[in-house]
Amino acid sequence: MDAERTGGNRARFGRRRSFVTYLLASAVLVVAYGATTSAPALLVLGPVVAFFSTGYFSGFGAIIAELYPTTVRATATGFTFNIGRVGSALAPFLIATLAQTRGFAVAFATASVALILGALMWAFIPETKGRALM
Repeated sequence: MDAERTGGNRARFGRRRSFVTYLLASAVLVVAYGATTSAPALLVLGPVVAFFSTGYFSGFGAIIAELYPTTVRATATGFTFNIGRVGSALAPFLIATLAQTRGFAVAFATASVALILGALMWAFIPETKGRALM
């Protein structure tokens, strides 16, 4: 197969649409997982939730590298990753507290809202499809 046919679909879809799809699918699945009370359903739904809830992160490094000019790329990437770690450090405490005081459905719904907010933020991130790096 030629390169145009093998890679064409991936290039047309774009990073923005990929990330937003993963984030929104994760938001829906996290709520469904939090509302599930059946053990077999949890076992089936768990890997699907994990796929979408961690899948969006797989391309994060590439996106960050494409957004910043070469002169500040390393610093900006480090800053972005480490600011995200602050939220990652606080999230388990927040979600666990909500699960204990309000129940798992509310805790998972809160996580879903965070994922939806993440998807909305992509409206402000420039699409890098077809753009040359600076």
